Amino acid sequence: MLPQDQIIHKIRSGDSIAINQLYEKYFNSIAKYVLENSGDIEDAKDIFQDAIMVLYNKSKDANFKLTSSIHTYIFSISKNLWLKKIRNRRSKSSDLLENLELID
Repeated sequence: MLPQDQIIHKIRSGDSIAINQLYEKYFNSIAKYVLENSGDIEDAKDIFQDAIMVLYNKSKDANFKLTSSIHTYIFSISKNLWLKKIRNRRSKSSDLLENLELID
């Protein structure tokens, strides 16, 4: 794999090969985390894709500089996105239960 600064440069330019390399190298660890935390493989794919989009959008900023490894950055974004999704699901479930109790 290329050095991080070259990978960021390629991602910034929209190089699909660099993005595919990130997928091949890091998707499994993200999928493992999501699967171990009440998700399924489709959730993992969605979260990983969203994390890559965050990295892509951040890389467009000329001042963007990674202060960690790409894996750590992608994993942290993915973890935060997944935790947010779980909170939203729980909130919706809680709201639904409250509405059902009101109906009874």
